[in-house]
Amino acid sequence: MPKVVQIESEAEWNSIIRYLKTASIPEDMPKSQVSNFKRRCSQFVVQEDPEDALFLRHNDGDDPGQCRLRLFIPNFQKMRRKRIIAEFHEDKTGHGDYHKTYAQINRMYAGKHVVI
Repeated sequence: MPKVVQIESEAEWNSIIRYLKTASIPEDMPKSQVSNFKRRCSQFVVQEDPEDALFLRHNDGDDPGQCRLRLFIPNFQKMRRKRIIAEFHEDKTGHGDYHKTYAQINRMYAGKHVVI
């Protein structure tokens, strides 16, 4: 089972976005953690339109050179998660059950516990 990528705080979210946009390491980060931070950031792509959004690089099976981007919704963005779940449950799945709603959300988004 693939490791679940997590971003637990808004500060961590902002640090990753700042690094992807400017290549600047957080000033308070110990040198021993810089390499891991860079590796962690390489899992993401930032998009600035209409606001900063992180996309997780996601490999789809057989071809390791092929990856698709999935919008990453972090744990701390609770209202955004609830809005997405409501949208899919009511509109996109035709008031589908839990499994159908979860499968559709999971195909489009990434993040720990996308379904609340």
